[in-house]
Amino acid sequence: MTVTLEQTQEIYDMLIGEKLPEGCIVPESGLPNLSCSVADTIIWYLQAVLHVIPENFEQCEECVTFYDSDGTCRFEEVTAAYEGGQRVFLIVPRSLCEGCGPMPAQCRECLRHCDDDVPLDDDGKCPFCVTGKGENERVLASELPWRTGLNRIERK
Repeated sequence: MTVTLEQTQEIYDMLIGEKLPEGCIVPESGLPNLSCSVADTIIWYLQAVLHVIPENFEQCEECVTFYDSDGTCRFEEVTAAYEGGQRVFLIVPRSLCEGCGPMPAQCRECLRHCDDDVPLDDDGKCPFCVTGKGENERVLASELPWRTGLNRIERK
């Protein structure tokens, strides 16, 4: 027996004390009120260990509803951070449902979505496409060529 996507959401909602599944009768004193992290762990256990819930059901990072990812992450996002005073760009996989959708800025070459803090160059390319670095690497702002619009933010 496998659980449907809707049933997975119902289980999660019940575990965190939001609402009971339809037709379920539990006295109010018996209603669980677990933290989100404990509920996440229970859902993971039902997926990875007991194989009751399909592993392609993921939880959206924005709205915390479950969606069917078909085993793939929704998209990779380029984000900006500061490490030791140096601006660094990183690639982070993000799981978002269709309702939350991708971020509006998108690299024209690799089609990754880019944080608001990640400027695209004059040709609409992200720091990874401009420098040719791979996804497990970091791009330092100082490595970006001055001919691009990427350093306009740094020079202001």
